[in-house]
Amino acid sequence: GGARGGTTVYEHLYQTYLHLGNTLAIYGKFDQAIFYYQKAVQVQPQSVDVYLKLGNCLFNNQQLNSALTVYQIAQNLLKRSSTFSPIQLLEVNLQLGRIMEKQGYWESAADYYSKVLKTQQEKGFNSWVNDSPSTLTLLQDWANAPYIQQTDIPQEICDSTLTWLTNNNLQDSHYCNLSGLLGSGYQDLDPWPQTTSKPNKCGGLDCEICLKNVFKSFQWQNLGYGIQKCATSKNHPSSTPLFVAVIPNGRAWIVPQQNYWMVCKAIAIITPDHQMLADISREYPAPLPCCQSYDPQQHQVFQRSQLPPLVQIEGRVAVLSGLSGNIYFHWMVDVLPRLELLRQSGINFDQIDWFLVNSYQAPFQRETLTYLGIPEFKILESDQFPHIQAQQLIVPSFAGYTGWLPPWAIDTLRRWFLPKSQNPGVNYPERIYISRGDASYRRVLNENEVIESIRLWGFVTVQLETLSFAEQVALFTQAKVIMGAHGSGLTNIVFCQPGTQVIEWMSAHYNRHYYWIISQYLGLEHYCLTGEGFSCYPLRALMYQNSLTEDIWVNLVSLKRLLEMLFIGKQGK
Repeated sequence: GGARGGTTVYEHLYQTYLHLGNTLAIYGKFDQAIFYYQKAVQVQPQSVDVYLKLGNCLFNNQQLNSALTVYQIAQNLLKRSSTFSPIQLLEVNLQLGRIMEKQGYWESAADYYSKVLKTQQEKGFNSWVNDSPSTLTLLQDWANAPYIQQTDIPQEICDSTLTWLTNNNLQDSHYCNLSGLLGSGYQDLDPWPQTTSKPNKCGGLDCEICLKNVFKSFQWQNLGYGIQKCATSKNHPSSTPLFVAVIPNGRAWIVPQQNYWMVCKAIAIITPDHQMLADISREYPAPLPCCQSYDPQQHQVFQRSQLPPLVQIEGRVAVLSGLSGNIYFHWMVDVLPRLELLRQSGINFDQIDWFLVNSYQAPFQRETLTYLGIPEFKILESDQFPHIQAQQLIVPSFAGYTGWLPPWAIDTLRRWFLPKSQNPGVNYPERIYISRGDASYRRVLNENEVIESIRLWGFVTVQLETLSFAEQVALFTQAKVIMGAHGSGLTNIVFCQPGTQVIEWMSAHYNRHYYWIISQYLGLEHYCLTGEGFSCYPLRALMYQNSLTEDIWVNLVSLKRLLEMLFIGKQGK
């Protein structure tokens, strides 16, 4: 009797967990439902039913890999089961097909959907699929045309958007040249000298030869102790061409962000005759200015066997999304300036139906677009719609090279946002340290000691995430000295007054020029202090996905020396 009683208790426990999971799932509380379904699985690990419910919740929660594992367990249980259930098999195959479709494995998706149709067509079999003609049609389309998506991959490259428009007699009505924006302050200089040792493949932002040329152009002054000062001369390469083009029935493929360091890594603008327009398409590794080795034929779009399902958008869509457009720096530098190109082209914003941006989830994305008068109901997120086709695809060129903010764009950001920060009643500290304590990566490992030592010099620690966008602008407008690790927070130096001192801590293995350009144009005094890193490469590779995420250890002796130079040793130096 005891054993039977124990079984009954387990059965009650199982039913309780199952009912709790079912109730929570009905109300869309998938996280909590998952918790109870997992408890139910522990009590009855052979129950296909609970695996299906758990898998559905994981699927609805966008946890696709976990859902895949759970459905595969259910599939194995069904194969071994003596009481075989065709309805359960149909559901497993349908859900596996959906996951494959979402992850872009079209052939696998078609294979699973074919199995669903096969099960559904068996004699005497009846399921909910029979009562859903639209689902049946969709499954038949998938099963009959497993390669239906293949025409989505562009067939060739057109280097110039203007060339494509001219070939289609659209150059007068569909193209606006905006090179006048560059003005006399940004001369079209000769490219950096070509070197004899040309790399075979573009290393993009990590290309050693191009990086060497970039660093040389900033004419660094070495002050010892790992401290360098950026020269004030502005000898930089020419801009990329500036224009706005309208592509009738054009397509945009924009890779969505996957996590904090796997951001939007490729953009392809594709014509209705399947050509990729190279000058308005981009990818990582993004080439540095005057790179001699970038080959658009290597673009990631050509490495794909399929693109995500195409979504047709009625009306006119303006494409603003940029590489890493979910990150504050790239949003301000690569995404927003494209709005100014749209304005300069004379296009009436009221006649644009949608503005395509990477995402609209972060407060800075909402605040800046609201300031600029872009209504929320007109915003389309490429993270949600990575592959679209519009009746008219309006594409402003990129503002400049990736992460390279040209003078006209700096002036634009200041004109747009400085008036918004006027708040005479608020006094902000003059010396600020930007903490990355809440950042997911590139943290300062010895931050507590750093804060303690700079407090004596009058530095106030700020966490920019706790401030609104307008407050951040006001803070940087009033600051006289700004210190922090290389990161998005330093983007706001674009709002500083001339003469402001900027102290940027660099990782030993991750150097970027992004903020030096801004400092040179605005006449800021820019210092770089290289942090100490792990010299052991295998250890670094284990700890960090790539050098971009690497944390920084600040040398306190070097920091003290720099502060003495700035605040004590000015005389006679």
